[in-house]
Amino acid sequence: MTQPNLMLYSFGLEPDIIDKLLNLINENEELKEKRTKDKHIICTLLWWKQYLPINEICVTFGISPKTFQNHYSQTIRSL
Repeated sequence: MTQPNLMLYSFGLEPDIIDKLLNLINENEELKEKRTKDKHIICTLLWWKQYLPINEICVTFGISPKTFQNHYSQTIRSL
């Protein structure tokens, strides 16, 4: 298991949900071109589990709110 997966498990997500999330992110060419895998997974997960508000996530990870809403929200809706 890689370090990002350990982080995801520590947030309490079931393994099948984590796998689904990873697959969706890896299959999306637009995300693949514009992301580091860890950043997308962690930002999406933090937002989805409501650990941090969008603005705080954007500041912490250095992404714009528009980018977050366009890319990360699509990933969650696809689950």
